[in-house]
Amino acid sequence: MSAGLLIIATLIIVYVQAFIYKNWGLRDLTYSRSFSLSRVFEGEEVQMIEVISNNKMIPMLLLQLESEITPYLQFQKQGNLDIKHQRCHRSFFSLMPYTKITRKHTVKCCKRGFYILKSAVLSCNDAFNIVHTYKDLSLYASITVYPKIFPIDELNLPCHSWMGDTIIRRWIIDDPFMISGIRDYRYGDSMNRINWKSTARNGIIKVYNTDCTSNMKIVILLNIQASENSWDDTTDVDLMEKAVSYCASIANHMVSQSIETGFCCNCYLAEGIENPVLIPASASSSHMNLILESMSLMHLKRSVQFHLLLDKLPDNFVRDTDFLIVTSYIDEQMKKSIQRIKDLRCNVEILNLR
Repeated sequence: MSAGLLIIATLIIVYVQAFIYKNWGLRDLTYSRSFSLSRVFEGEEVQMIEVISNNKMIPMLLLQLESEITPYLQFQKQGNLDIKHQRCHRSFFSLMPYTKITRKHTVKCCKRGFYILKSAVLSCNDAFNIVHTYKDLSLYASITVYPKIFPIDELNLPCHSWMGDTIIRRWIIDDPFMISGIRDYRYGDSMNRINWKSTARNGIIKVYNTDCTSNMKIVILLNIQASENSWDDTTDVDLMEKAVSYCASIANHMVSQSIETGFCCNCYLAEGIENPVLIPASASSSHMNLILESMSLMHLKRSVQFHLLLDKLPDNFVRDTDFLIVTSYIDEQMKKSIQRIKDLRCNVEILNLR
């Protein structure tokens, strides 16, 4: 074969394969992305799982998937992954016909929040790198990063009587299941407390004598303002993030001790939601998850002044409740609001962040 025919044949082959990859290269390709866990704590690692399938006879010599990802999800380096400035995520694939590849990347979650991976760009080249085709993919992979939990003994808490096995519970109630003996009937005793056998034996009405058990509610109040004149966290981001982690740590400890715990904050729960965060006290594990979810979604921007939040707390937040205020400052308006709560016979402790 002459050199001229060889060149022509080569050009035809190059043109045909370029035409094939341009028109059918990205057809019958499926891609999905997910996280191995939907919820983790700040500082923990999780696996991001990519699955790509080539469902046609054409081999894919070089596929590239590119997407922008928050820098707070840090990927570990590996050979088939390219990360630039911890924001641009690129994965490279080569697939034979009718082949599926599953790839796992280790990701470190560096900051609390709710992160969604929505879109990516998939591109391919032909064998001679002449044509370059791409298409946009609509994806959805989300992960919730809870605030970091500190050991409770590392926190400089103002009231150590709340901690450990010596919890002082101020609100004492009569428990009908704690029977400690029998006594004479007194006006106001209910009929279901009468001990009929002892009544018949003694000729006078006898009722069960019950002990008192305790019930305690604690509401953690977080002031999201770092200073009196700030509206958001721009003055001290690290301080406010530490404050959120402190609140999460205290709430987690309280609920683990079966103490009903609530949480309030004068910030935005999410974009477009201007109401402050108000979570009433409870002690279930699902309630703790609700608190952590809310803390993950919070935007560090003031929705209402803190003293107004204190003044407008619903009755079920104030009645028979102890308060722990987490703040970086106390002004005169806050002092007046705190005193109004104390006048309702509520105990108020202050954890100063500075």
